[in-house]
Amino acid sequence: MSTTTKSSARKPSHKKGMSNRQKWKVTAYFLLALQIILSIVAVVVLGKSKMFPVLYLVFFFIILWLLLFMAYALMLLVKKRKGQKKSKFYLKRGLGVLISSLTMIACIMASSMVNKLNSTIEGVAISSEVVITDTVSVYVPITSPAEEITDLEGAVFGLTAGFDYENSQETMEDIQEKIGEVQVQEFESVFDTVDALRAGTIDAMVMNITYEEIIVDMEGYETFVQDTKVVYQHMIETVVEQAEVEAPKDVTKDVFAIYCSGSDTRTSKLSKSRSDVNIIAFVNPVEKQVLLVNTPRDYYIPISVSSSGACDKLTHCGLYGFECSMDSLGALYDTKINYYMQINFNGFMTLVDAIGGVTVESDKTFVTTHYNRQIYEGLNELDGEAALGFARERYAFADGDNTRGINSMRLIKAIIEKMSSGTTILTNYGEIMDSMEGMFATSLSSDEMAALVRMQLSDMSSWDVRSYAVTGTGDSRTTYSVPNTHAYVMIPDQDSVDKAIELINKFESGERLTDADFE
Repeated sequence: MSTTTKSSARKPSHKKGMSNRQKWKVTAYFLLALQIILSIVAVVVLGKSKMFPVLYLVFFFIILWLLLFMAYALMLLVKKRKGQKKSKFYLKRGLGVLISSLTMIACIMASSMVNKLNSTIEGVAISSEVVITDTVSVYVPITSPAEEITDLEGAVFGLTAGFDYENSQETMEDIQEKIGEVQVQEFESVFDTVDALRAGTIDAMVMNITYEEIIVDMEGYETFVQDTKVVYQHMIETVVEQAEVEAPKDVTKDVFAIYCSGSDTRTSKLSKSRSDVNIIAFVNPVEKQVLLVNTPRDYYIPISVSSSGACDKLTHCGLYGFECSMDSLGALYDTKINYYMQINFNGFMTLVDAIGGVTVESDKTFVTTHYNRQIYEGLNELDGEAALGFARERYAFADGDNTRGINSMRLIKAIIEKMSSGTTILTNYGEIMDSMEGMFATSLSSDEMAALVRMQLSDMSSWDVRSYAVTGTGDSRTTYSVPNTHAYVMIPDQDSVDKAIELINKFESGERLTDADFE
């Protein structure tokens, strides 16, 4: 008996891949997971910034989760019905993907914007230790063959014993390390040193560059910068501990004062220099009102660094540091100035351009000395360059610095009004943040600035900006900085100072100022 064995061929087995439905679920869940992560990150970033009111954060959180639910429903809950066109079904899925994508983009943008704002605030807020840079230069006559410091081996150097002596001495030590021992002559005043350079008694003079501005202001020395050249500069950094000032308990509830100083430097770091702009901004956050008090740069007042109460031009106070300016102005108006802010002119131009320009009223038609821009009597639309020229102009006016101070306050008012109205900040956000990084340096802490931003976002109120400028009459007097030479100064008009004190006292008491107060 024979047995027949049937052999059956085994068919190869193939693993079944994921269906289109499964692939879609993986994609959808990935997008939703990414949306959840970016939403959480955005909420955390906004919360940690301390700038947004709780109501804003709650609203933002609710909107994000509503968008998440909508995206989830459209991508995963919607089923294709019998007889339904595929295009309509896929349109709903596509709408879900679009909502998820736009939400993620919005979260990334929001996080980026807030991080940039945090970075800007951190950048302009000065820490407890301030680094101030002094630049000491070596000047030689414009006709001198010397082009660099090594060309002055064996030369006679002159320096002033009465101003910035320590920095000048340190610079001389640095010079002698480079070119060897040199002869040094000391003079009682900077003008004696300049005269010696002119007469050829010395070959070079060592001086802090901040003193250039004082020299060229004096009769007979106006061309000092054109008559000399700088062949060497020595940078000296000094760490200054911030003095304790009487700060308000809460900048969103208490009246506080900020000393605003105009600087022609190109960095946001504080520097010792004369200040062309000297405005105290008193802020009442409850009444949403600001009082700007301008003091002319040549105002002749007791300078705080003098133990004998000697007087100097207000602008010279900046040569001894911002605290000297604050203390001297505080004594003049019998008030406490809580904070200071240095304004960089170049960053100022960028800010005005970033907000789309400003509208400012002028009492007179003139052409600006800086940038040669035409200003007309009445309202003017100004870009950054024209605005800075307008704020700095004094030669076009009979009362010079008085009108310049008034115009500076008009410009500050225009900027505040432009930035606190409409969508200016939102539509020009990046440019505004970039300009602020190079424009401001302030002793307001980052937490205090964040609190002010949070307060403004809470009510979006516009601010009422009032201004007052004290006046005076021109005269020629000796000053603390230049004790042996008469210089132009402005003798304060005591009635205008008393009026300023009256306004400040009322403002600091929490009362709202009206037109009647300025009559």
